[in-house]
Amino acid sequence: MSTVRRSDAVLVALALCVGLVHLGYPLGREHAALAYAGREWLTAGTSPYNGTFVQDGPGLVLVAGVASVLGGGSGVVLRLFSVIAAVATGVLAARAVGDERSRARAPAAGLAALGASVFAHVFFGAWDAARGGTFFSVAIVGALALGNTRPKSSSAAALGAGALAAFALALRPAGFPVVAFVALVILVRGASVRRLVAFLAGAAAVTLAFALALGPHAIADGYDLLWDARCLYLGPSRHDRGALFFTLHDAVAAYEPHATSALVVFGLGVGLAFARADRAKLGSLASTIGVGVGSLVSVLLLRRYFFDFEVMTAFVALVLASISDAAVTALRGRAHRAVAIVALQIVLLLGAWGFVQGLTPSAYPARVHDALQRLTGKTSDTTWLATFDRPEIGFYVEESLAVARFVHDRTSADDAVLVRGYEPEIYLAAGRSLRKGRFFVTTPLVWPGCAYRRREWLTEDQRVIADARPKVVVAIVATPGPDAEGTFTPLGYAPVLRTEHYVVLERR
Repeated sequence: MSTVRRSDAVLVALALCVGLVHLGYPLGREHAALAYAGREWLTAGTSPYNGTFVQDGPGLVLVAGVASVLGGGSGVVLRLFSVIAAVATGVLAARAVGDERSRARAPAAGLAALGASVFAHVFFGAWDAARGGTFFSVAIVGALALGNTRPKSSSAAALGAGALAAFALALRPAGFPVVAFVALVILVRGASVRRLVAFLAGAAAVTLAFALALGPHAIADGYDLLWDARCLYLGPSRHDRGALFFTLHDAVAAYEPHATSALVVFGLGVGLAFARADRAKLGSLASTIGVGVGSLVSVLLLRRYFFDFEVMTAFVALVLASISDAAVTALRGRAHRAVAIVALQIVLLLGAWGFVQGLTPSAYPARVHDALQRLTGKTSDTTWLATFDRPEIGFYVEESLAVARFVHDRTSADDAVLVRGYEPEIYLAAGRSLRKGRFFVTTPLVWPGCAYRRREWLTEDQRVIADARPKVVVAIVATPGPDAEGTFTPLGYAPVLRTEHYVVLERR
């Protein structure tokens, strides 16, 4: 094995290690909502959108559902999928921007994998990581890598690239600017009618598979929830036009102190390719820039109240792979390449470390320390889980799990269970479901902006409760309306457990 390949292997192994701490993180609310909807789709045949209220793409619902089924309701498998996706994004980035000769001269795959892993796991915590950005990134970069396969006229590669591009769109519908750009790049790289037909066939196959799996009613409701509801739910309530600009400015400015080093080297690579009139290299670097710009646009389209920068994992990986490729092109000779490899690792640590805003990097070592304390028995699971509580939004991990255990013991797998509020993690930990009705959470019934069809949906919710007659209801303490204990006592329910934030009621 060559020195470069050994370096790649070591860096990829290190990239995987960076993400290991995430395997112990519990699911956040949005992870759990996705996992619940996906589990019901796979095990009960309940389609998303018209069967369960969910506001993410069907591809992401599917991935979360598979992870939930394999993981028994825990977050381990979903987190593991995300770690693998982040590292794979880096490995594939080296194939997307370079050729066999450049990959033999520098550990581009390892450097990009480590950079992507640092981005996805150091700067994003339990709440923000594994939210779909890494899955979107690996699909996009995988499509680019297939598009860079030789011969570039390969129909099989174009077929696979089309399938991955369509799957990326199913994961993140708001990512269409990136998907459209990547499709254009792939088709331009090896323009031919046969390649175009193969690409479209791959995309059509994946799209048709999702359409058949969802059905016409789910597609109609999906459009409503992914577009109409999302515009109202996530639109004007958080930012006016001026605040949106300044919030984005603050987010991007958080990258600047450290990301500059990586981006300067990237810019030098662009300048070198331009000076040498290297059209192939310029095209590759332009592709990276396009993915970055498209990803930023997708971030803005996806949410206006919370910038989800995890989708930028692809851009980070492509930049770092491009840096490696540009350096070995500029520095010829074995000694120079050895110096370049060391320099690249320094750039990586400076550049990837500051690419993101989100979780402060200083929190990552604390998480690693806490995880080691837990593994060695120096701290309890209860203490560990308490560190993930978010009192400002009423999210209490250990209390939710305790309620879930109680619900599991009081019910059978055939019993319907109703959990009010936005606590889908209780369903997963208890291994129970509402069994019928899409409002397994009450956010579309009570949250301003989200409840844009409140009267209609409240009527639907009340009808489902009457039909399903859940054996157990988990209500929220000191909360009025549909979440309140008092809503269910007239329906024949009596409290059997009270905790600080929940009341468990059972049908008499």
